Amino acid sequence: MKTRIVLYADEGKVLTNGEIYGKQIYLAEGLAEDGFYEITDAEYQDILKKAEDHIDAEY
Repeated sequence: MKTRIVLYADEGKVLTNGEIYGKQIYLAEGLAEDGFYEITDAEYQDILKKAEDHIDAEY
């Protein structure tokens, strides 16, 4: 039997490890929960905006 760990972000927060973002994170084998931390929803929106601007600049 395998056990899967699920991390849940607090209200108004998003979990990330710098590459993966989400309100719920289902840890894959090889990922540790101590590699994830919370950022605010506002910080996450800023990251999305910067990524969108970067993509738009390429086209």
